[in-house]
Amino acid sequence: MRNLDEIKTEIEVIKESINILKEKKESLENELLSLCSGDVLEGTETLVGQKFVAKISHKLKRKLDYEKYQALELPENLQFVDLKPTINLKKLRHIEAVDPAMISRCVTTSPAKPVIKFVERKEAT
Repeated sequence: MRNLDEIKTEIEVIKESINILKEKKESLENELLSLCSGDVLEGTETLVGQKFVAKISHKLKRKLDYEKYQALELPENLQFVDLKPTINLKKLRHIEAVDPAMISRCVTTSPAKPVIKFVERKEAT
């Protein structure tokens, strides 16, 4: 069985390989995008090769200034923002400490993938 230092070293080598491959992939994707017409801001464009057909989906990022949106005071039939409920973890933990059964009736909990963090040891001098 390998020790922690050997495993960490192998993880770092793999991370570096992944970064190199990501950069290469991004470069190839940019080369492919240079073949597009450049006229499409939002929608799908099709490129046809001898062996493959590529469908390129162009999208726009949109960011909402909610205060300015609210200031528009739009009637309900013109409102275009849906609010998505989220869990306030701090408040959930307070209620869970008092009445865990109540929380279990409406919240499903499952383990997330563990986060692994390496910290270099400082040798005592």
